Amino acid sequence: MSGPGDGLPNLGNTCFIGSVLQMLRHCPPLWEAMQEVEEEGPLGDFAETLFHDPSPDATTFHAERLIRKLRTLCPEIQEDCSQAYLQLYELLSNQIDLQHMFEFEVATEVTCGRCQTKSSRVEKTPILLLQVLPTDTLDKSLEKFSQTSTLSGTDAYKCGVCHTKTTAIKTETVTKWPQVSVVQLLSQNLVPRDPSALQLGKKVCTGTVQYTGDSRRGHYVCFGKRSAGHWKYFNDMHTEITTPSQLQRCVPYLLAFC
Repeated sequence: MSGPGDGLPNLGNTCFIGSVLQMLRHCPPLWEAMQEVEEEGPLGDFAETLFHDPSPDATTFHAERLIRKLRTLCPEIQEDCSQAYLQLYELLSNQIDLQHMFEFEVATEVTCGRCQTKSSRVEKTPILLLQVLPTDTLDKSLEKFSQTSTLSGTDAYKCGVCHTKTTAIKTETVTKWPQVSVVQLLSQNLVPRDPSALQLGKKVCTGTVQYTGDSRRGHYVCFGKRSAGHWKYFNDMHTEITTPSQLQRCVPYLLAFC
């Protein structure tokens, strides 16, 4: 993976967008798909910004245009990298079929505790939300995601057959994994996790976004795995080769697995 100049501009509170673009730059399946793109508009800007022109200063125009477009779509009160990713996915999906590359299929089955009727549905989503405890591995968190849970109290189930609000058993299962699996970690106590050592099933982490700061003011940066095998740190226009200690201190928030 050679790619264009490493840094991406911050146009004023747009680090949450730039960090997502950097994370996606390090997804080999997407890299391969973008090589032939020459279209105008957001898809062309995306391809040109991240994958085409190798000169150090070539991406500024296309990157700024793409970041400005995404900035108009993201609510200012949120400014979250997962929101930026979802908006980018929707924007690009209007021009190219990304479902096979990014969409999970999650099957949900609910069994009514009163009449035992089962209802099921399958939803498609380009991002998997995982609740993670500080002591859990990602695979352990995925196991818990697939465990059965009880719906009761304020979460009681309204059965469409017996028309009663009652307890129910709910099971969720990931039935299809995309080529690029984007995962958001949900936790109040995120801990350092070396992205170079993270796996989700048979997939390995190729890029992650980290949030630094607090709920009032913070900043997003990215760590990405280069094709040569080393990892690089991306902080707006500043980039550098990472050290093992930097990776070990990384606190992942949004991750891409390939």
